[in-house]
Amino acid sequence: MDGRVEHTDVGAYVLGLLEEDDRRAFEEHLAGCARCRAELERLSGPAEALRRIRDEGGDGGR
Repeated sequence: MDGRVEHTDVGAYVLGLLEEDDRRAFEEHLAGCARCRAELERLSGPAEALRRIRDEGGDGGR
C-alpha cells in the first residue's frame, strides 16, 4: 500500500495484514472514523475465530 487510508482497509487491519506504515495510518484514521470502528467491532469476532483455527492447525481442534 502507499500510506493512503481507505475505509476498506479495516478487514486487512483486523487480520493483521497491513504493513507497519499502513497500520499506523489506519489507526490514526480509526480514531476519527465511527464507520470504521463499527466495522472493526463487527469483524473482530470472525477474525478471532480464524486465528484460533489457524493456531489449532486448521481443523478447529477436531
